[in-house]
Amino acid sequence: EAMQAQEGLRGIPVIVLTAQVLTQIDMARLSQGVTAVLSKGLFTTEETFERIEQALARHKRLRSETQQLVRHVMAYIHEHYAHPLTRDELADYAGVSPRHLTRAFDEEVGISAMTYLNRYRILEAKRLLEQGDKNITEIATAVGFSNSSYFGTVFRREVGLAPRDYQRE
Repeated sequence: EAMQAQEGLRGIPVIVLTAQVLTQIDMARLSQGVTAVLSKGLFTTEETFERIEQALARHKRLRSETQQLVRHVMAYIHEHYAHPLTRDELADYAGVSPRHLTRAFDEEVGISAMTYLNRYRILEAKRLLEQGDKNITEIATAVGFSNSSYFGTVFRREVGLAPRDYQRE
């Protein structure tokens, strides 16, 4: 907001890298002059650098419809990740077709909405595993996975370890 208030700084692209849970209100505030919003822990280092490079290359497109759509759905995911969500439900929420949602996420974030959802769930699961006061099935359910076996598969794919091994370490 301070940068937007100063005319000489308005042209500088702003990239927000955050570990905070961003709500719809947060995302709306960030639509004012922010080129990209990246959630810490959801992307590999290489993916983060790719997203930053892409954001800098297209920073003149601030407030595009695609950017606003993706941020709107990202905030929804942050607030509702623990509930069963499908691509169709996310698209319905955004008022677009599932294919359009997939294209928009791929263009803005480099991954699909469902991959983003699963990564966000795994990020939350890691936090719960580190607390150590719940078993794997409880954690899987708490972060929105209805099947603990599928949770284990996604966790291993994203983290490289089984949830129990991660919890032990």
